[in-house]
Amino acid sequence: MVDNGDRIEAYNPVNEVNRTDRPSLKLRVVLLFYRPVLASNNRSLEIVFHDLEGGRITGIVKSMHLKSFENRFIQGRVYAISPNTYHVDYNSGKFLTTLHNFKIIIHDQSIVVDIPEESFFPDFMFDFSDFSDFVDPNTVNETHLFDVIGKVVEIHGAQERQFNGRSTRFIEIVLEDLS
Repeated sequence: MVDNGDRIEAYNPVNEVNRTDRPSLKLRVVLLFYRPVLASNNRSLEIVFHDLEGGRITGIVKSMHLKSFENRFIQGRVYAISPNTYHVDYNSGKFLTTLHNFKIIIHDQSIVVDIPEESFFPDFMFDFSDFSDFVDPNTVNETHLFDVIGKVVEIHGAQERQFNGRSTRFIEIVLEDLS
């Protein structure tokens, strides 16, 4: 619970978020980036949040609501989101930034408050995986975003591939386990 002036607010962990329950949340921004919306020239803002316990959930600001939130979120800052002022949808797609079953959709009526100087809120900015998780390429979950520490031992030149009719460039990097 947090004393917010005259009222005391309880914040819920992200594991309580689902299609029917949209509780009050207090979250730190781990990562944010713009994602192109396929079949249009629009883009959405994708945000990875974590709660007090380190639980992660994806937040989305769709293109039609970007003007309200485009410069609002800052990586590393903590925000309170009022209950029932955001939508919840299934966390699906080819690439997932979190493994939570749901994602929160922030829109123009969402009440989001910046919590400045939040010194008691933990800082779980990384979601590390072990190199042993990548030994068998058949068991690697290529759809999930994760963090790994290693020594860069090889960098291949830029390559270009077609995905859904769009040209995409990527670089392959080979890492060595430091443990």
